[in-house]
Amino acid sequence: MAKVGKPRLNIPDSWYKKNLSSLAPQLESKAQAVAGSVDGDVPVTVTMKTDRHGRPVALVTLAHAKGLAMQAKYGTLTRAAASQGLDVHRYNPR
Repeated sequence: MAKVGKPRLNIPDSWYKKNLSSLAPQLESKAQAVAGSVDGDVPVTVTMKTDRHGRPVALVTLAHAKGLAMQAKYGTLTRAAASQGLDVHRYNPR
């Protein structure tokens, strides 16, 4: 009897390093656009890095004491990302 579950696709990490590294400038420009569209006078930081698999990652952070509360109450970063055309949704844990 076959196993029941979601199918998975295994892609080698070297493929990510070779093919996705060219997307880092586009990712950084989109992250800067999200940071620029945050409402209010809140300092926003953008940090670029690569994850353990070599994929480019952009972290947009509200660098303010009330940053977490602003996100929880008003969805500040969620609204800024949605205004830039990004698909923002919760993901199901594995």
